[in-house]
Amino acid sequence: MAAGSFLSEYSTEDLEAHHEVSPRKSIIGGITMFFSYLIAGVIPLLPYLFLEVSIALPVSIIATIISLFVLGLFSAKISHTPIFKSAIRMLVIAELAILVGMIVGKIFNNI
Repeated sequence: MAAGSFLSEYSTEDLEAHHEVSPRKSIIGGITMFFSYLIAGVIPLLPYLFLEVSIALPVSIIATIISLFVLGLFSAKISHTPIFKSAIRMLVIAELAILVGMIVGKIFNNI
């Protein structure tokens, strides 16, 4: 959630610095964020519904990273910001969030 909030705030500031924001674009942005969070929340869970846990974890991680990279491309296209820069930023922050989540999970699993 923190990574998503950071990316949202960063994108908003980046967009405001380069363009005037109209109410229509804000509504589109809100709808986009809603579906982004919905889809992003479902993608990591789907492999666990269809695969064994030992296989589902790496599939979940790979699917999440790919989908967030594509989301970075899509959001940059909508906001007219540098596409590759936005996608890489999303990819790096997603990987860091996954890594932190896995570390915390390992720590609490050993307690």
